[in-house]
Amino acid sequence: MKYFLFLIFLFSGLFTSSLWGQDIEQVIKEKPWDWSGSIGANTNFYHVQGIPNRSNPFFWNLSANFTGKIYGFALPFSLTVGKHEYSFNRPFLQAGFSPSWRWIKLHLGTRSMYFSPYTLAGHTFDGAGVELTPGKFRFAAMYGRLRRARDYDPELDFRFHPALYARYGYAFKIGVGSKDTYVDLSFLKAADDPNSIEVLPQDTSITPSENAVIGLSAGLGITENIRFFGEGAISIFTRNTNSIDASEFVDSEVANFFSPTLSTRVNYALKGGMDFSFSAFRLKLAYERIMPEFETMGAYFFANDRERITIAPTFRLAKSRLNINGNLGLERNNLLGNRSETTRRLIGNANLSYFSQGGFGIVFAYTNYNIDQQQAALELSDSVRVAMVTTNISLTPTYSWSDSSRLQSVSLSANYQQLNDKNPFTREFTNMNTTFITGGYNINFFESGLGINAGLNYNIIQLALFTTTRYGVSGGINQSLAEDKFSYSINATFNLSAIEGTPDGSLTSGNINLSYSPHVKHRFNLFSNILFNQSEQFDNFTEFYGGLGYVLRLK
Repeated sequence: MKYFLFLIFLFSGLFTSSLWGQDIEQVIKEKPWDWSGSIGANTNFYHVQGIPNRSNPFFWNLSANFTGKIYGFALPFSLTVGKHEYSFNRPFLQAGFSPSWRWIKLHLGTRSMYFSPYTLAGHTFDGAGVELTPGKFRFAAMYGRLRRARDYDPELDFRFHPALYARYGYAFKIGVGSKDTYVDLSFLKAADDPNSIEVLPQDTSITPSENAVIGLSAGLGITENIRFFGEGAISIFTRNTNSIDASEFVDSEVANFFSPTLSTRVNYALKGGMDFSFSAFRLKLAYERIMPEFETMGAYFFANDRERITIAPTFRLAKSRLNINGNLGLERNNLLGNRSETTRRLIGNANLSYFSQGGFGIVFAYTNYNIDQQQAALELSDSVRVAMVTTNISLTPTYSWSDSSRLQSVSLSANYQQLNDKNPFTREFTNMNTTFITGGYNINFFESGLGINAGLNYNIIQLALFTTTRYGVSGGINQSLAEDKFSYSINATFNLSAIEGTPDGSLTSGNINLSYSPHVKHRFNLFSNILFNQSEQFDNFTEFYGGLGYVLRLK
């Protein structure tokens, strides 16, 4: 396969060299040299009294961005250096370089690329890559390290900081077509280096793995309003490359390319649908099926063992001032029928928004999730069966008006959430209802740049064992001065709390943000936030966040 990848690189080079001459005449018309860049520094502080730390006490980072241009050829570069002094005592360093010129783009250093959701899906790598997009033809490839090695450290909790093998891989994508009608073929091959870890815990389950994924994406635009789309992938994943060899059970050509063991699994994923789009109406239908244990090393997380059918209509009426859209989906797991239960989810949501020309607007949203767990391979006891409905309803009307000197607005937001457990054995512990109501007023003065806001809030959280109530006020001011060279914002919130109708203390918070730019190339930032929590039944504590930042524009 590596030889095949080399041939693709060679072919793309020959193909693009013939097109290079067509654009060389345009090169001399570009500006010979130009550049831009910035350097930034940030440091954050945290302190809490009364409870354990909930954040890093100290953190700093330095960042730099530079982009040079030579006759239209872009040379962007980025660098980030930082340090946490909470769990780790070593700095991290990331640097990336992505020069581009017209339809040619290179990736060097710490970069990320996206080929498809089932092969390479935005995973960060340390290495090199290339993207070519001349006209309707497109080609991309990468090679690099997908993950650093990490030895076992007995001073750290192995559950949260496990040992990791270094992981290397390469991938490519080749395709042709337009936005609606296209065909793309993508491939990923990655594997762990079994010699990259020096120290492993004695009882570890960490094993070196290997993965190969091939994917195909296609789209077909029947008309300007009707489009079909689909993509799928087959993944060969080996959990343990040190497991018993199974090459005798597969074709010899496959065994030369991939080393199968008794831990090797082959799975597939696919999705497809159609999209009908007109001026005032759009309808999208989609189907997705991801088999159990389907994985790709080109993505950080992948939900598998899932089948989903969705329908999503959209309406745009009254010259697009009224918009209505919704989504209805049915999802289930246990695709192979070998789990002890099958979970089905009915997912539905609807959104309505209307904004008049007179300043009035209203937004309504409704969401419903219905989860029903049914017995499959084993009979489920009613005491452990999951069956619940989660409902969320929100309504937000707003009104704004202005004159020659100021802009004013008022808003009201009401949100209701309900978790309704249908299991009679567990509902008394899991049922929950929450109601959040907030109202606000804002005024902005055009000449002075002064803004003032005030608000009220009332919240009720009904849990299985008790009900909590919180209500209070908030306010703040913000302003830009000296032709935007200096700006500030000050905000404060005060809330009273009650449990089962009995007063339980208060929660007070405030924050200050300052920004100063003495010159167009320099900007200083200061932020701070303080929180006072007073409670009769819970811990009293004081918490402080703060930080400083500086940005220097090099040009």
